Amino acid sequence: MRIAALDDDVLQLNLIQSSVKSIGHDCAVFQSGLALLRELRRNTFDLLIVDWQLSDISGPDVVRWIRANCEHAMPILFLTNRSDERDLVEGLDSGVDDYTVKSARVSLDARCHICAADIPDGNL
Repeated sequence: MRIAALDDDVLQLNLIQSSVKSIGHDCAVFQSGLALLRELRRNTFDLLIVDWQLSDISGPDVVRWIRANCEHAMPILFLTNRSDERDLVEGLDSGVDDYTVKSARVSLDARCHICAADIPDGNL
């Protein structure tokens, strides 16, 4: 499975990439929302892992752009520090498929497996 991770924190990106690779998937990393959006004009991924707070554009805005402009419907997971119920609602309303709070490697592994199970065989 090809996974893209978006976070402006290099250490967090390294952790995500390591976690994803440890369960046998490829992981492309992006430090800016605009870099990911440019890449999505050329390529698709099987899963996107997106942080909420970025230096150039908000995570919810990235998700809304993807849902409005990408024909390939890919699962999107918010991995964020924001744990307030209002944030959860806003995140889900923006179009993400799942939402989890950072610092949960086991949770990330499990959620990647769940998202992979939801992908039709022809799209892998």
